[in-house]
Amino acid sequence: MPKFKSVQNRPETMEFVVATGKLLQNFGTVELLTYEWIRVLATDPMLFHLARNLKLADRVDLVKRLVEDDRFPLDPSARTSILEILANLRPLIEVRNTVAHSPVSLGFKDNDPSKVTIVRGVLNMKPKDRTKDAELISLEEINGTVNRSSSIARQLEDWLSQVEATIHEKKT
Repeated sequence: MPKFKSVQNRPETMEFVVATGKLLQNFGTVELLTYEWIRVLATDPMLFHLARNLKLADRVDLVKRLVEDDRFPLDPSARTSILEILANLRPLIEVRNTVAHSPVSLGFKDNDPSKVTIVRGVLNMKPKDRTKDAELISLEEINGTVNRSSSIARQLEDWLSQVEATIHEKKT
């Protein structure tokens, strides 16, 4: 039986801890933004309440459908930009889910057991694409996802402000 290791405040894992913490924080923002998009775009208030039971990926799909709805006063280029942002978010959700729900792979610096333990990455044990079974998601990929998710969150927030202002103008 392999030996399993948990980590408590180990300095060699701090880079991984910080990266995953940032990733989860960014996706907390994205989660909140999906609710805000639904609140702004839903014509039926019940839709917002029903959306609370949806997973993030399903809420992103709902936002996409609402953005595609021609009843909202969005010019075609804005609609296209928002839909592209939502499409770019989908693969990042998969990385977030994998990081949050998969085992961490530890190793040794320079593959030398006499050296300090390091985090190699996260093992993707439940990929949607079975060819990626047990694929390692590296710290570099996690950090890249942190940066991309941060950018997407800012874009979604900026567009939401514009869409909300446009809808408000049309109502008055």
